[in-house]
Amino acid sequence: MKFVHASASLALLSSLFFSAPTGSAALKCGIAGVTKQCLGKTDVRYDSDASYDLADQDDFWGDFSGLYVGDYTYASPDWSLLAERTFTALPGSYDFSALRRFVNFTVSGSRFHYKVLSMAKSTTAGMPGVVLPSEVYYSSTFEKDGSASLITLIAGFENDAYAPGANSTLAPIAGKALFGVSTNVYETMYCTSPNCASIQAYGENYMTADDGAVSLERKSGGLYSRVDRATWDTEFENAYAEFNIPTLEDAPIKTPYLSQLEDTNLEFITGYKFGEEDWKKYDPEFGTSPYVEPDGILTGGFIAGVTIASIIVAVAIFSFIYKRGVEAREKRIKAAVAMSIAKTMNFSGSSKNLSPTELEAMFVQIDADGNGNLSKDEIKGLVDDAGVANMSDKDYEILFASIDLDGNGTLDFAEFSAFFAAISGGAAAAEEFNEA
Repeated sequence: MKFVHASASLALLSSLFFSAPTGSAALKCGIAGVTKQCLGKTDVRYDSDASYDLADQDDFWGDFSGLYVGDYTYASPDWSLLAERTFTALPGSYDFSALRRFVNFTVSGSRFHYKVLSMAKSTTAGMPGVVLPSEVYYSSTFEKDGSASLITLIAGFENDAYAPGANSTLAPIAGKALFGVSTNVYETMYCTSPNCASIQAYGENYMTADDGAVSLERKSGGLYSRVDRATWDTEFENAYAEFNIPTLEDAPIKTPYLSQLEDTNLEFITGYKFGEEDWKKYDPEFGTSPYVEPDGILTGGFIAGVTIASIIVAVAIFSFIYKRGVEAREKRIKAAVAMSIAKTMNFSGSSKNLSPTELEAMFVQIDADGNGNLSKDEIKGLVDDAGVANMSDKDYEILFASIDLDGNGTLDFAEFSAFFAAISGGAAAAEEFNEA
């Protein structure tokens, strides 16, 4: 009979517990008791199910869409009103202390954009007023924190391109306002009534000198009120007349005219049609987030559990192997002793058994000190007399432990008799073992 060597078994055990197939799929996070909690549970950026829609990220955005009309004012840093502002491309000057503004705020999913038409009266005799259009585009971000990032601002008429903005964001504050900051602009839009029916707007423009110095160039602010489309149209027509805005045919410079109230022109007031392909360049819905949930990481408890289980299994296997090895060794020793004693005493257990009287006589003969118990040395003498060659001390210890049934270090007559009963077929057992 053959047994697997203990060291080979432990090597096999290690390979089973600590080696993984090279082609196996990565562990997932959040497996109870196995891998650590997913980052997405505490960090919304890693939550693939979290929406990019602005209104889902912050309730403020849900109330912000609509058409607004209001008065707006520009002033110098000391709040001196800009009653006569000039432009390089426009003749004369214009009163920017009392503008009329028409604003279209639109929140749609992950996108926020607004259009502004600002009307100003001319302060130059005989000159008409002016309309200045602008369009501003934002999208939500991979941060999923309710903020919107500036894509671009388009100003003026008949634009055929746009320039992307940089480092400019709008973020909801306490469900009441939008706070925006960029390299040269600070602005807030504060809802002064429920559901943002009215909005207080404020802004500051900064200028950076060639030497890097930053200074406040102007301030601005105004109050907008939400209106329906019919009111928007009426207010727009009235302001056209009040601010002396000419139609295209009569204008000395190109400005919007009343027919631009058509829906398509209301949407693209500067002339540049910011379309779906433009949005897709910046909308996170069409991008790849840098925040990707990593593969699952095993918990310390799971690793400790596997380690402990491995040790337990290893000990169990080693104990089993050791026990089987001891049993085999014990069998081999007993068989060798039985064969030698059988030859020395000229009997074979398969054909002759010692009688109780013969066993008692043998016991007395071996018990040199006559104390009624056989010591290890006395039994060793019997084994040596039997001619068991090259029996090591370790083998003898195994032999004696197997026959010392009560473990007291000596053999009484009952234990001695039991030993001889066990090896009465010694020769046959030895031959059988040697063939195995």
